[in-house]
Amino acid sequence: MKKTLRVLFLTLLTALCLVSFASAASGTCGESLTWTLDEDTGVLTVSGEGYMPNWYWGEQTAFSAYRNSVVEAVLEEGVRNVSRYTFAQFENLQKVTLPESLESIGDGAFEECYALAEINLPKNLKTIGETAFVWCGFAELEIPASVTEIGSGAFASSVRNRFGVAEGSEHFKAVDGALLTADGAVLLSLPKGWVGEYTAPDGLRTVGDSAFAGCWELTAVTLPKGTKTIDNSAFQGAPMLKTVTLPSSITEVKDNAFGGYERDLEIYYPGTVEDLQARATIGTENDALLNAQFHTVESDGEEPEQTPGESASGTCGENLTWTFADGVLTVSGSGAMEDWLADEQPWWEFADGIAKVVIEDGVTSVGSSAFYTYYNLETVILGKDVETIGAFAFADCEKLTEITLPESIRTVNMAAFQNCTSLKWVENTAFITSLGAQALRNTALSTVDLTGVEEIFFGTMDSCDQLDTVILSEKLKAVGLGAFSGCSALTAVTFHGTQAQWDAITVDVDNDPLLSATVTCTVGEPEEEKPTVSGSVSNVVGGASVIIGGVETPVNEDGSFAIPVEGTFDVVIKVPGALSVTVKNVTAEDGSVTLPEIVPVKGDTNGDDMINIMDMAAFRQNFGKMGANVANAFTDTNGDGMVNIMDMGTFRQNFGKTAAKDCTVVFGA
Repeated sequence: MKKTLRVLFLTLLTALCLVSFASAASGTCGESLTWTLDEDTGVLTVSGEGYMPNWYWGEQTAFSAYRNSVVEAVLEEGVRNVSRYTFAQFENLQKVTLPESLESIGDGAFEECYALAEINLPKNLKTIGETAFVWCGFAELEIPASVTEIGSGAFASSVRNRFGVAEGSEHFKAVDGALLTADGAVLLSLPKGWVGEYTAPDGLRTVGDSAFAGCWELTAVTLPKGTKTIDNSAFQGAPMLKTVTLPSSITEVKDNAFGGYERDLEIYYPGTVEDLQARATIGTENDALLNAQFHTVESDGEEPEQTPGESASGTCGENLTWTFADGVLTVSGSGAMEDWLADEQPWWEFADGIAKVVIEDGVTSVGSSAFYTYYNLETVILGKDVETIGAFAFADCEKLTEITLPESIRTVNMAAFQNCTSLKWVENTAFITSLGAQALRNTALSTVDLTGVEEIFFGTMDSCDQLDTVILSEKLKAVGLGAFSGCSALTAVTFHGTQAQWDAITVDVDNDPLLSATVTCTVGEPEEEKPTVSGSVSNVVGGASVIIGGVETPVNEDGSFAIPVEGTFDVVIKVPGALSVTVKNVTAEDGSVTLPEIVPVKGDTNGDDMINIMDMAAFRQNFGKMGANVANAFTDTNGDGMVNIMDMGTFRQNFGKTAAKDCTVVFGA
């Protein structure tokens, strides 16, 4: 029995020791966020309210020292973001639970989390950054309808079987398991488990960054007519790819689009490799394309057919018409231009031939996507009546170097000039009062004047790495998420307001370049209003005055006064023909004070602050006189123009009084 009890005791003691020595780690990961790691279970929990700070690649993050220990991450309600590179290279991370409060997932947030197979993207998520999930291990992934932005390469080699997009999404869609923008213009990612040949859907304009990355069993790709751009690293990581069919509409193949593996490609194209090089810009590290075996196929009709001297025309609004000739598209008439999707403009078939756009006076808007991805557009002239530039109106116009906005401009909508990578100058931005998200993103601007806007939305100036000067005004109330992210050259902010107004602006996360720039406030702080001493003097005849600290101030015509002053002091009220009144120990520090009404003690005809025999002599000398015959006006104590029995009564009442004895009081006593 004793042996049994001893064994039981030792067992309990061992269990208690195990509980006592269970290991945990903890810390902070944001101003109002904390984290804890149960090292026995590998579960990391982030709690609190707010945002995590951004980190850079290779930088030690809040809990990266435990990256090999974390197998599950739980972000609780209140957490607003997963910041840049937060979980990068957490190679044992298998499951992530995200809260409904989450708004954004930053660049590279889960990059190279090879074991990550389970995650929920919450319904309020708005943005997913570049390479956010590259090389993860999802079988399927559903994109919420709330997501408005997905960065390049976000899902490269991360989803094996299929993408899905929630019903109601206005920005993305899934076609045959592949992820595309809602208009079908950009292929973002093909599931890496795709086997055999892939034919991209009609309407495609761009093969996105790393779109085919990790597609190990992909053997052939056919791109439809109208495809213009093959983005960076598009086919990298597809080692079994042997055949690619390209349309003649291709105008750009970016760096490393066909890089990554030495392989023998066969290209089906309406022309030779020399024809492709003549029609398109080919970036570096594309030897696999340039050395491929080209098979010339029948023309697909996509080559621009417009030649100098030919013309075309049509309508583009209720009262607007357009004409195209010799590389110039002109819009004329009055009123607003229609809005379109990427390839629905009435002049779309001439897109490659449009080098100049002229919007004449009378036109009030440039429609959404009006010139989206017009890669050869170099010059834009806007008439004096343009008030609005629509979403994506000039986005991806890579040859556009400058534009002058008319003074009538008020609204520049979302992504209007996004990816205009040669755009170095936009005149008259100060007249803009509403500037949409990403409106000037990834441009070459060095200076921008945004003094007319009250809010700068998310990503507005993102990736403007040549921007060094920003001009803002006291109208500005808020700066959105990542509005100045990537503005690495930003050093100077001119703010037309006070320091207090600058400090009151709400600045969202990922705006470090703005916050670290030197801010010059052009308006000094207003002087703090001093308290006032106020009051009134009745029966004033002549110019009464108030003396405080040796400074004499006349009272108003009605006898009132209000004098800015602070501290503790004596107030002297001087009324000609009456004894001076002194109010001692008046204090005006935390607020203004009002003195009781001052009733002058009259009869001091010589101003010596005494009413005595000298004043009696003056009164007798003037008694019975009227108007101009009165030699001493102060003997007329009631101001009726005559010295008579009424004045005699006042004089007798006040005879013998002095200012020091009878007209000195302590304030508040």
